[in-house]
Amino acid sequence: MKKLSLIALAITLSAPALAVTKQSTVTVNLTKEEEPLVINQTQEMEFPPLVITRATNVGARCTSQPSQPPRLQDVDRLCKGAGAYAHFRLSGVPHADVTWTLPAQDQQLDGLKFTMTEIKSSEKEAIYQKLDADGNLNLGNFGTITLVDHETAMQSTGEKSFTYDIIAAYQ
Repeated sequence: MKKLSLIALAITLSAPALAVTKQSTVTVNLTKEEEPLVINQTQEMEFPPLVITRATNVGARCTSQPSQPPRLQDVDRLCKGAGAYAHFRLSGVPHADVTWTLPAQDQQLDGLKFTMTEIKSSEKEAIYQKLDADGNLNLGNFGTITLVDHETAMQSTGEKSFTYDIIAAYQ
């Protein structure tokens, strides 16, 4: 019996193996689901009331920060009190990479100059930032109003409007 098993094993091992190959195909369909990147302003930039007197120095300033720079004398201030940062929310695909910039602004009107320091995503931890799990990223910046022409400003009281931009893109 042992001899018969060994002969059967030898015959099995010596017989050529019959192998077959079949190549199959799978087809998939890729669709693009695009969600636009949206910029919403959640808080407007605000300045406290601006006041100019005959004693106000050229170069006097006011910011839209919650508190004005300390150690300025009254003749170097255009305002007292609190302003408000501009706040923005970028919304889009959750966890998407985005770049953004609040470009430097420099506009003059009626003896006043509005400036806003440039802030951009590449100044943060990485060249881009990610939207959070809800698809949002909150940003903010402030501006400064500086007196550049005393006489013109004294003759041009009233409401003034300045503009600023925010630019964002998916990466």
